[in-house]
Amino acid sequence: MAITVLVTGGSSFLGSHVVAALLQAGHTVRATVRAADRAAQVRAAARDAGVPDVTVAERLSVVEADLSRDAGWGAAAAGCTAVVHVVAPSSRTVVKHESEMTEPIVEGTLRVLRAARDAGVKRVVLTGTESAVRYAPNKSLAYDESMWSDPAKMVGMPYHKAKVLAEKAAWDFVAAEGVTMELVTILPGGIIGPVLGEVREASLSGTVDAVRMMLRGEMPALPLYYLGYIDARDLAELHVLALTHEGAAGQRFLADSAPLSLAEVSSLLRARLPAGSSAISRLPTRELPNFLIRVLGSLMPAFMALVAVDVGQRKVLGPSEKVARVLGWSPRREVGESLADTAA
Repeated sequence: MAITVLVTGGSSFLGSHVVAALLQAGHTVRATVRAADRAAQVRAAARDAGVPDVTVAERLSVVEADLSRDAGWGAAAAGCTAVVHVVAPSSRTVVKHESEMTEPIVEGTLRVLRAARDAGVKRVVLTGTESAVRYAPNKSLAYDESMWSDPAKMVGMPYHKAKVLAEKAAWDFVAAEGVTMELVTILPGGIIGPVLGEVREASLSGTVDAVRMMLRGEMPALPLYYLGYIDARDLAELHVLALTHEGAAGQRFLADSAPLSLAEVSSLLRARLPAGSSAISRLPTRELPNFLIRVLGSLMPAFMALVAVDVGQRKVLGPSEKVARVLGWSPRREVGESLADTAA
């Protein structure tokens, strides 16, 4: 059954894929942007994904709503059956105090949930992060959706900590409000895949940014860091399924591949790039010693600090047995294919 869905952050890297997947599934989409001048970008991205012009014209609308302000959210959610909350400040934003990251992400999530509740929305799908599971106490290094990271121990990673706190706040909100609105959370690993239209550099995933750094020769040596990956197109399709599948209500789902080291990612890129590509010679092959990564992690924010926590640990968060069992879903694209499309 076709429904009307509100998608937050329709001009973002993942948001643009979610908008396209919903339209292709026959739904009507209302996408939010922070500034009205990004509306054309949302429509162009949908067309870039292969959505016909007539569908974009008839079933896609774009409204202005900023997560830092209440204005616009009531009107944005009005008449919608479901909400996909994708948007959050960039993981690459540098802050002096972690509260500068945690408060906007948590409050923005609650602002969307309040608007959804007041509009009578039936289900909200929240894009979380595998970091909400990755840092749970667990000696086996095998993780599943029943586990929760301890935010108090997530030092030096304000974005990931904020996403964990936002997911917790969302579950608490739904429980405390006692409403019939259902919540589903999707917890992806590193998001890769093609960039649609003219998506702004700041909205790209940190993983896409890391791949591009490799291709530009800006990462001459690699830490021994393992991460699972998910194509943005597959992830968008999972969001669509989570909106409509009866078994998804009240559930968390990891969306991840088996873990790959950054050296394995570099090798996959080398194998998939066109013969003669100048980027092949720039791809790193050397690995940095673990002790050096830990030292750098104590000195550098964001990516290196995040890597330093897990250096040398092959944590397994995917593929998720639960998402396959409950939703019958598995990604359609191999990581190598997705990396090639990221590099294109």
